Amino acid sequence: MAFGGDVAKKFLVNHMFHKMQDGEAAADNVVKTLSSVERFKVHGRLIDGRTARTELKLKVKLCSQKDEFWGHVWEYYTRAEVAIARSNSMKWFETEDELLMAPRPSA
Repeated sequence: MAFGGDVAKKFLVNHMFHKMQDGEAAADNVVKTLSSVERFKVHGRLIDGRTARTELKLKVKLCSQKDEFWGHVWEYYTRAEVAIARSNSMKWFETEDELLMAPRPSA
């Protein structure tokens, strides 16, 4: 869990919060809030756009389900879910240039 928090903080400070004077503190708040087992009891819990914007101070775009951008996001998500389900992978890490797959552990 600490590694994930460190990675998240690094990317928030260097990208989303890089122009903020208190970017380090804002990133700490996001990591602390999202790591809270009292608030988010399980990994993968939904965080809606309004919470991301108001409480976490993340720069997110709120879209309706009819928004063209949302349609692209949803299509990508469903295609990835199907591809992962059909593969022997439990997790994918994707960048613009590469795709890394973490295999499922042997039984």
